[in-house]
Amino acid sequence: MNSRVDCLSNTILKFLHEPSSNAKCFHNPNNRKAMYYCDLLKMCLFSVSSKCFLLPVGERKISSPSAEKSHKISVVDVKTGAEMTSYEAYQKNCVDKATYLELSKQEFDWKESTCFESDGNSFLLLTDLKTGIQFNIEETLNQGRIGRELVNKYKEGLITANEFGDILVSSSQPNKDLNSPVAGFWLSETNERIPVLKASRKNLVDRVTALRCLEAQVSTGGIIDPFTGKRYSVSEALQRELIDDGCAKQIQQCELIFTGIIHPVRNTVMSAVEAMHLNAVDKEMGMRCLEYQYLTGGLIDPKSHSRLTMEDAIKNGIIDAFTATKMKDEKSYVKVLTCPKTKKKLTYKEALEGAVFDCHTGLRLLDAAQPMKTGISRLNLQSSKHMCISNFSHTGISLILMSYSHHKVTHCNFFSHLGNVLFFF
Repeated sequence: MNSRVDCLSNTILKFLHEPSSNAKCFHNPNNRKAMYYCDLLKMCLFSVSSKCFLLPVGERKISSPSAEKSHKISVVDVKTGAEMTSYEAYQKNCVDKATYLELSKQEFDWKESTCFESDGNSFLLLTDLKTGIQFNIEETLNQGRIGRELVNKYKEGLITANEFGDILVSSSQPNKDLNSPVAGFWLSETNERIPVLKASRKNLVDRVTALRCLEAQVSTGGIIDPFTGKRYSVSEALQRELIDDGCAKQIQQCELIFTGIIHPVRNTVMSAVEAMHLNAVDKEMGMRCLEYQYLTGGLIDPKSHSRLTMEDAIKNGIIDAFTATKMKDEKSYVKVLTCPKTKKKLTYKEALEGAVFDCHTGLRLLDAAQPMKTGISRLNLQSSKHMCISNFSHTGISLILMSYSHHKVTHCNFFSHLGNVLFFF
């Protein structure tokens, strides 16, 4: 009898710890989307009064992740209606440190690594393995966002990597970069920032859309790493695997629109329009690059790299009046991009308008959606009467449906008793 119980327990544990190999048996009550239980928990709020997880139901979804919020709102005081991040709740003594760290682990997984610059100097990098957000510790220190005492505490082990990461996130509030092109993509399911090339390889976005986004980046200053917000030349981006050889060949000319092209006779920097007239740059690609610049804040002078109004661009010979008039006509914009979420055709202007500003870099990100996948269960748990019990955590988690429109809290078919969570299939 005991051996049978042990065998059953091991099977259940395997099922719980390897959800990707099993069917999604739970449903999001807001949209009926199939989910794993662990993903359902990530949507929950933690009630400081009852020490339970609450699942928001209704129109107000304050726990929904967003690229524009530095943290997911994950802690709530039902009595007062106060909403906090797990770090804020810890600072206000609403939760103890053990509870805070457990809540923080659900959102972030910070790891330290040592990196080397081209000159051989090393620096510490703190990376969240879940979202891809990165902080150069020395750089953040030099910017005055944190103090040396805090860094010393972290290095001495007085605060954990997750606590240090939460502090870095809370201290990082960049302004929205209104001149930003689409810097990358954002997955709401995982709260993950994804570079353009990686998004293409994961089939989150089609190859043409990816190339157009890279063209816009390089023609406005360089290929962007959405984790840090830094820009790189085509050659540097290739080394950092932000692009591949195929991308590099197709966007090489776009870089010349930004850096400038030397006239073969005068030995001076030519404007993009002049370069197109001399066939030094492909005309169709050159026009796209000028359009990217215009839509992200103004044409860029290749000599000074400063943004110019259309009138100043005409005066400085960057563009002629006929081309400028054509570029101002929004009806001439071609729908060359495909929205990674709705799959509708978009102009680049529409993509910019539909993007969100990342709270960590201030740059624009396009919301994307994971390709549909079908899970196959390894366990034969087809009956709706099956259930298993697992001790989830020391806090005694209870999954509760919370209706914000009426401020009522009601239990659903998931419930807990003495720290155990019952899973129904």
